[in-house]
Amino acid sequence: ERALLDLVALGTVADVAPLTSCNRSLVRDGVAALRRTARPGLRALVARAGLKPASLTVEDISFRLAPRLNAAGRLASPELALRLVMTNDEREASQLAEELERLNTKRKALAETVTGEALAAVVALPDWERRPLLVLKSAVWEPGVLGAVASRLVEQLGRPVVLLHGDEMLHGSARSVPGFDLAAALVDQDALLTRHGGHSLAAGLGIERHNLAAFEAGMLAAVARLDLDLPMFRTIDLAADLPADRLTLDTARLLDALEPCGQGNETPVFRLRAARVLRYTAMGADRRHLRITIQAGRGKVEAIGWGAADRSRELVLERSIDLAGTLQINRWNGQERLQLIAEDFRPARG
Repeated sequence: ERALLDLVALGTVADVAPLTSCNRSLVRDGVAALRRTARPGLRALVARAGLKPASLTVEDISFRLAPRLNAAGRLASPELALRLVMTNDEREASQLAEELERLNTKRKALAETVTGEALAAVVALPDWERRPLLVLKSAVWEPGVLGAVASRLVEQLGRPVVLLHGDEMLHGSARSVPGFDLAAALVDQDALLTRHGGHSLAAGLGIERHNLAAFEAGMLAAVARLDLDLPMFRTIDLAADLPADRLTLDTARLLDALEPCGQGNETPVFRLRAARVLRYTAMGADRRHLRITIQAGRGKVEAIGWGAADRSRELVLERSIDLAGTLQINRWNGQERLQLIAEDFRPARG
């Protein structure tokens, strides 16, 4: 039913379902429906996220709307998100959107705290660099953010991570790297667990404290048997090298025809060689992000590195970098401006 397409798009993208085949068509039409939705709750959510309805994208759903909806289930009750979607009352919609905003802000702060504490626990282990898998626990960590924090640690440390919350009964989340099937490994540890479920790269589990040492030993042995090349860090699949003279709004508009992009239909990532750094600065309310102004042919383009402010020390003014990123059109007040979303960068070679 076409009246539900806005919810179809929201659910499909938030659940990271593949944007291929019929899903792609449903999400394309669903994003268009979301831009003009009559649902007070969705309109309030979009407004509270600081987005313009007419220019909503799949990326906005993934990184701005879905986290706010998911914050309800992680820190309070998923019923809050359900009520927001279902309400026909403008005032209730506004109140619920505000509550989700508060929870999402709290979620981000908790994730930062737990990440810092988990990293401190890692480096306190005398042999952590030789461990092919890390199991960490705390009685004070917020369970609703453990999955996100485990993902961060896998990205930073390049090995599977299990994070647990509790005292005598522990519950938590695990994240893995390609080549180590978490779900299969947990099946092998079934006798030690009170529950488990998930897929090859992400899972949830429960375990009694007295079984933890045996569980950790079993998981370490399972990874060691595979002889993986660890640490294993994320690689970027490049679509092509992009000459500076093609770094234009016209190119970005052509790429818009590939939308909606997402899981299984990823946005093309291009390499820009020898881009001269003209300026760089930290940005965002918490100064965690990085804005780099680069010379592109005869013009200038801004590249945004989300969460990359700590890499500013790798940049030198008037020196060149090789940059991998996606092209994006920044639309504001009726104006269009080209920008890059930087996936990675390094000093230019050759």
